[in-house]
Amino acid sequence: MLMKEYGVPEFIKIDTEGFELEVIKGLSTPLKALSFEYTLPHLKEQVITCVELLDELYNKRAVFNICRMNHM
Repeated sequence: MLMKEYGVPEFIKIDTEGFELEVIKGLSTPLKALSFEYTLPHLKEQVITCVELLDELYNKRAVFNICRMNHM
């Protein structure tokens, strides 16, 4: 809805504390840049689904930068 009203932004940071999947499911337009993160290990499968949905949205041409940090 916001993109229809204000136009497509160059960058979106999704920081929704565990609701990233719901936000990504709502995207219908590829963006120049998008960022999301997760820090909850129990959401691992949800994150994989997010990556798969984004890959589909970008017609299998998405470029991902993944940073993995193991906490002690």
